[in-house]
Amino acid sequence: MDADSMKTFMRKYFPSWHFIHNLAQLSGGRMLLIWNPQMAKVDIVKTEKQVIHTRIRCALTLNEFNYSIVYGLYTDKERDQIWSSIFTFCGQVELYLISGDFNCVMSPEERTGGTRRTPNKESKELVATCALLGLQDVTATSCEFTWTNGRVFSKIDRIMVNEGCHNAGYLISARFPPPGARTDHSPVIASLFGELRSFHKPFKYFNFWLTHAGFEPLLRDHWRIPIQGCKQFVLMQRGKEFKKMLKSFNFKEFSNLSQRVKDLTMELEDLQIAADRDTGNVEIQYRIERTGGGRDVKQTVVYV
Repeated sequence: MDADSMKTFMRKYFPSWHFIHNLAQLSGGRMLLIWNPQMAKVDIVKTEKQVIHTRIRCALTLNEFNYSIVYGLYTDKERDQIWSSIFTFCGQVELYLISGDFNCVMSPEERTGGTRRTPNKESKELVATCALLGLQDVTATSCEFTWTNGRVFSKIDRIMVNEGCHNAGYLISARFPPPGARTDHSPVIASLFGELRSFHKPFKYFNFWLTHAGFEPLLRDHWRIPIQGCKQFVLMQRGKEFKKMLKSFNFKEFSNLSQRVKDLTMELEDLQIAADRDTGNVEIQYRIERTGGGRDVKQTVVYV
């Protein structure tokens, strides 16, 4: 479908609705976002080949949030652009929701049938991006695997939110019905802002904490606090107390990632300029290597 055909389709079936697509960015497009202007105000932030970033305001509840729709293309190299785009946009907003077809899984358990695969580069990039930005899947029901060709089943479609949505008390859920006869993907039906209330927020443990120099001393100093009771009770209570320390540790060491990425990028550029002027300076080259050489600034921030 081209842009003219899309306009004809919208005039026929949704004459008073607004819409945005990525046909100008990618031949044939892959994404179409439509909305009723009487129900929502949608500001388009940026449209790319694989991602459309928006800001949405509900006309009924006046709730506002930032939303991205994703359609991942078919090769690892093409999908690399998704992670940097998500990181740049989400790192600048508070309430964030993202959904779509990422065309890759987050773990081997999200794919069954066919040849068993080990975690590859794009899976690790997706996991790292979600960990850094605090993105996690919303509570979902119905189909566990969202795509199938009848032989292979995988979860490549998802809807995720950041911690800002949880902290605001937004209760967001999703349902993935069976694909039906017309597609090999399960559609997703999300419920947004159906009820605003406080609820228990799940604790997430990030593996990159282990790489930080301060983690082991934190564990050593705060784990063996004196607690009376059976072994199971002592373990549970120590875990609860240590969670508090980890939350404080995470905020102190890994907060404000977007600004830290900018600062690290500026530091790298200054070092590269210095290296260009003094090509034989070993110390400058060593400092550049410590920043990752610009290959992956997001990963470097984790180790700051």
